[in-house]
Amino acid sequence: NEYQQKNYEKAWWYLQPLAEGQHPVALFYVARMVETGRGVDKDEARAVGLYLRAARLGVSTAADNLGLMVLRGQGVEKNPAAAAQLFQIAASAGQIPHHHATCGKPGGDDTVRVNWIALCNGRQHCVEVSKF
Repeated sequence: NEYQQKNYEKAWWYLQPLAEGQHPVALFYVARMVETGRGVDKDEARAVGLYLRAARLGVSTAADNLGLMVLRGQGVEKNPAAAAQLFQIAASAGQIPHHHATCGKPGGDDTVRVNWIALCNGRQHCVEVSKF
């Protein structure tokens, strides 16, 4: 609840030990805090690793957030194909974002538009997170 109340320093104090113990939801919130610099120093590369651990433990929102970071090249090399696989993982678990992601210059060759809902359209377990 401290996180929702935007008391990030206190939330960190509660969540960090749980994340170290591999608690999936705590890992997600710690990753989000590290990604955005809320209550802790911003470190996108570290956030990538934390999101990956949470995604491997079944947190679909972590796979989705990680996909956005991979798509944009935040904390990790930009890789649209890997991002699409992460979005498939999130979609197959029922994660339905309300937007599209765009990476690169609009209209350029490096523009990637991803519609999460269409990616898995009826398929289950499109890609295993362990491939990342």
